[in-house]
Amino acid sequence: MSKTPTLPSNINTEKNLISCLIQKPSLIRSLDLTPDLFSREQIRRIFLVLVEMEEEGRPIDPVTLSEEIRVRKWESFCGGSEEILELSEIAFTTSHAPHYAEILSRISLSRKILLRLKEVQDASDDPEDAALKLSSILEMAQKTTQKVSEIVSVASIWPEVEGLHQDGKKRGLSTGWGVLDDFYTLRRGDLTVATGIPGAGKSSFVDNLAINAARDHDWKTLYFSAENFPVTNHVANLLEILLELPFNPGPHRRMTREEIGQAKDFLDAHFSFLDPPTPTVDRILSLAQNLLKTKPFDQLVIDPWNQLDHDYGGGSETQYIARSLAKIRRFARTHQVHVVIVAHPMKLQKEKGQTHYPVPTLYDIAGSAHFRNMADNGIVLYRQPQSDEVDIHIQKIRFREVGKLGSCRLRYDRLTGRFLDNGPACYDDGWYQ
Repeated sequence: MSKTPTLPSNINTEKNLISCLIQKPSLIRSLDLTPDLFSREQIRRIFLVLVEMEEEGRPIDPVTLSEEIRVRKWESFCGGSEEILELSEIAFTTSHAPHYAEILSRISLSRKILLRLKEVQDASDDPEDAALKLSSILEMAQKTTQKVSEIVSVASIWPEVEGLHQDGKKRGLSTGWGVLDDFYTLRRGDLTVATGIPGAGKSSFVDNLAINAARDHDWKTLYFSAENFPVTNHVANLLEILLELPFNPGPHRRMTREEIGQAKDFLDAHFSFLDPPTPTVDRILSLAQNLLKTKPFDQLVIDPWNQLDHDYGGGSETQYIARSLAKIRRFARTHQVHVVIVAHPMKLQKEKGQTHYPVPTLYDIAGSAHFRNMADNGIVLYRQPQSDEVDIHIQKIRFREVGKLGSCRLRYDRLTGRFLDNGPACYDDGWYQ
């Protein structure tokens, strides 16, 4: 007797799609959706209620949906009003709905294929005949999957184009610094590359960004941060930023054990850390994808790039970086996760007569210009000589709704590792074009 195959599913995609449907019920008519797309009983029942309410022309919002579920006595399956409200607020924008529907269509097809393969294996006594049938099923599946995933018509996404025209392209979320929000915001699905000369505060800046996103937007961050190993030290750094107090003893008041204890649950809920023995790009992405199933997160941080194990596979470093960044960007967009890569620049030369290094560009990152070319957003940190003031240069923005080119200045607090907003010191730096 062959082992029952594990059927594929993606609970995050299911929840995101349902959230889109709650926010914009007309999607139920424009997308080709069926209950069997959803693997979770909770999501499937909510979908059935949504379909019925839409067909009857009833208004749909978290309150009316919760009431309909209560009337049917389905709370044990679907959850109460708080859970429905939380579910309705998951998706970043309803324009992602066709993408979620496509993923679920492929997953649904995979389920059917696995079940069909199991049936063929169990029913056939002739191994050669079974092999032929299995080959035929897999060939059909490959053609169908390609048809579903590779061809998109304008008509199939037109309702979303109209919705985007009506609602407008939405900006990303606040970084936590008003002065920086003029130039850069956080958006799921984007790849952000950050660089700067040693001592500019790249890792501390990313930690501050993660704490701000956790506090302000309930974002969860998954770290591979070899720059901050061991993880205990990294957690201590995050505590300093969160509690705005030093961790170690000294002349200033330090955080107490009680304050640390109060922060524990918050940090545990919002931060996870990867420490694989062989940290390749493929291994990091595999671990991240598996974690999404059990402990979903909103942001993946790789800090720094040069601490990964790199195998060029017989090709050049430039070719390898292009392939790797393509994988990472595809992961970000498929799973709607914001990815931050911290990368060091190559050794810079001081200009003649100058005692300090010039501001690097994204093209100065060691290894390849692909770091600049393939990033959605590019940030360069530059600490002013003999100062705690740090200039944040936004040197690339792929999508205008996310931000614009320019720079602003933050102040670095050496005592706690925090980056502080000093006010409206900002500049439009057209030369970055």
